[in-house]
Amino acid sequence: MNRFIRQANKRFAEIERVVAQAEEIGLRIKRRPYSEYIDEIAKTGIAQVENHGFGLFVDGRLIFYPHYQVMFIREVAENTFEAHSLDATSKIRSLN
Repeated sequence: MNRFIRQANKRFAEIERVVAQAEEIGLRIKRRPYSEYIDEIAKTGIAQVENHGFGLFVDGRLIFYPHYQVMFIREVAENTFEAHSLDATSKIRSLN
């Protein structure tokens, strides 16, 4: 048990800075309540997926690149989903 605790502490120490940076970035992102998201899926059968950007881990730092996008996803068959982007330059495609 002591060995497990030492390993867990070591792993946490390795990722602590990245977790703190990710938390700081996450607090700046405005999200709609999860309950609204779930209610919308129940009412329409369509999931509105919001992407706020992406992060890269470079030289011990987490760098966040904001790039807001919205996609609408709906199931069209078993294990087949259709994705529509609000970005006019994106192609509409089916995901299987």
